[in-house]
Amino acid sequence: MLYRAITPGKKFAIGDVSLTAVAVEHQIPAFGVIVEMNGQSIAFTGDTGPTSEIWKRANKTPNVVAIVTEASFPNDQQSLADDSAHLTPQTFGDELKKISIDAPVYASHRKIPFERDIESQIRNLRDRRARVLLEKNYTL
Repeated sequence: MLYRAITPGKKFAIGDVSLTAVAVEHQIPAFGVIVEMNGQSIAFTGDTGPTSEIWKRANKTPNVVAIVTEASFPNDQQSLADDSAHLTPQTFGDELKKISIDAPVYASHRKIPFERDIESQIRNLRDRRARVLLEKNYTL
């Protein structure tokens, strides 16, 4: 195995897969990634609070078929989400306004005790792109 440093904002390829690391807003330095493969792309933020650079880059990326971001806390814990640089369904909805892509935007990273509240609040956003990423066992 070979480890290489990744330069944020610079696309690099591994075989037929291109990756671009993009800084996101979090308490500690954190990066999302835009993955391009076989003419399709996805954007994944990982842990993030309200952010902008990854949306600017994703909006310019061809054929984005899905976005995965987070909604860690329910709306009634907005202060905790802000303090820890995470999203609630309300701020997830605000992030949707920055995304011009017509593709599903999945909320992941839900704190287990609040999953049902978060899922309900995401559905109540009334944006057809807003989805909840369900944890399942996937096989190839």
